[in-house]
Amino acid sequence: MPLYDAMEEEYGYLARELAKRDLAYIHLVDHSSMGSPAVPDSIKETFRKEFSGALILSGGYDATRAENYLAAGKCDLVAMGRPFIANPDLVDRWKTFQSSMEN
Repeated sequence: MPLYDAMEEEYGYLARELAKRDLAYIHLVDHSSMGSPAVPDSIKETFRKEFSGALILSGGYDATRAENYLAAGKCDLVAMGRPFIANPDLVDRWKTFQSSMEN
């Protein structure tokens, strides 16, 4: 969806209403890495604050960005689609990357 003036208010309402439905998770997708308007951080923060279930984010995340979001408590999970399709060995690559960062 494009950005619009009432977006913050409407998505806050949506997050609060979804929280009442006892859903297991919400999956927010940000396709800005493919040219769409970015999902504002404030929207992600609102869902995190208002929704008690798991928050899954996706869209253009790499290992470092995903780890940073998880460590900061901005989400519970980060979904990866295209990176796995293009790199069947992605988990091994990230493990190697993580090991190199720890040493």
